[in-house]
Amino acid sequence: MSARPGVPLSGHRRRPSAEELEWQLKARCVEVDPELFFPERGELTKAAVRVCWSCEVRKECLNYAITHGERHGIWGGLSEKRRTRLENSLRNTA
Repeated sequence: MSARPGVPLSGHRRRPSAEELEWQLKARCVEVDPELFFPERGELTKAAVRVCWSCEVRKECLNYAITHGERHGIWGGLSEKRRTRLENSLRNTA
């Protein structure tokens, strides 16, 4: 599992370029414990989501997670379940 947003899991198609990861330099998540963004099943995610919603690169983070198929953790303020719902709704409107 990734320790930080932007560090791809081994099953990803390709490693992102440095330019694709520049948003991470401004990410608020680097200021807190990374475990906050990878809760165990049933653990609360409110603290992580609160960090994300106050982050200036939340949209870039969410886009990265969707583009790179991140399936674990909180990315851009959304859990895996919510990202999947968003992806499905985007596919249905395209």
